[in-house]
Amino acid sequence: MENAPPIPGIDASVRDAVADAQLLLAHAAAHGIELAPELVRTVVSAKELLALDLADPASFERQSSFWEARKELARAVHPVTIGSLKASTQSGPMVLYRSLLGALSRSARTGQPISPAERSVLWFRFLASLALFCLLAVQVYWVVGSRVLGETADILERVKANQAAVAVLAVDDRHGQALEAESMALEKEVGIRYGILAGWNAVWSFPLRPFGGAATPAVDSPAYEDLQRARLAGEFAVQAIERYLLPLLYGWLGACLYVLRKLADEIRALSYTAEQDMLYRLRVYMGTLAGLIVVWFMPAVDADSGAKSLSVFAVALLVGYSIDLLFALLDRVIGAFTVRS
Repeated sequence: MENAPPIPGIDASVRDAVADAQLLLAHAAAHGIELAPELVRTVVSAKELLALDLADPASFERQSSFWEARKELARAVHPVTIGSLKASTQSGPMVLYRSLLGALSRSARTGQPISPAERSVLWFRFLASLALFCLLAVQVYWVVGSRVLGETADILERVKANQAAVAVLAVDDRHGQALEAESMALEKEVGIRYGILAGWNAVWSFPLRPFGGAATPAVDSPAYEDLQRARLAGEFAVQAIERYLLPLLYGWLGACLYVLRKLADEIRALSYTAEQDMLYRLRVYMGTLAGLIVVWFMPAVDADSGAKSLSVFAVALLVGYSIDLLFALLDRVIGAFTVRS
């Protein structure tokens, strides 16, 4: 119907409305939606309007009946709309035009343009997979760094205690050989921990080198002071990842989960429209920022407290999934400082 050549005297809006009504009627029939027989007859016979002169007063009654039937039909199939049906089944050049990536424009199996609903699912599924991959990579990197720093702190305490014991050791003390053996073992441990920590620090410092960031230097025989400096630099990185980067990624993942759930519900109900993509993209951005912002309202997190850290990440994920939690928190904070008259 939409591809039919225009007929002189036929208003394009009426022609499109008739085609849309036929599509809605087919959907209602396919899903067993009860419709009045008179409504069905009016919509089916609306094709005759295309052969009439719509400017002729004699056709006004037919037109009025059609528009009333069209309104009742739209009400009967709600929340499904003509826009959502086309977004779920449309295939044509507009799908290719609206696509962000050419690879998401055509089906790999048939080579035909995919519908906006399919394209939206592919795009947000890609975003969710990317968020999950980035989160796992950063989480593993952070866990390794936290573990290395914790073990390094123990080694440094042992080295410090050994140096203090050696400093007060008498010349003929029988424990001298034992302390010397322990000192040699600790020197090896310091070298091993320094090499591991230097490699870990090199990862986070690499993006900062163009801005003046320096990597942990390679030292053949690292001493106590070298390991201590490397540990301090690593602690700053661990805290930055824990307080900023990980909450941001958890919020991103939570927002993607929310969008995928909404897409699944809308596609199942055939209520998805292409215009909702903009809202979903904004939702992903807001959820990502919400995961970071909510950490600012929480108590400071101890890097050695795994339970507290997990609670912060869980809150960031929840806020990214439902930013209403953040808005409720902001309202409470603002309400606490607002003077009520």
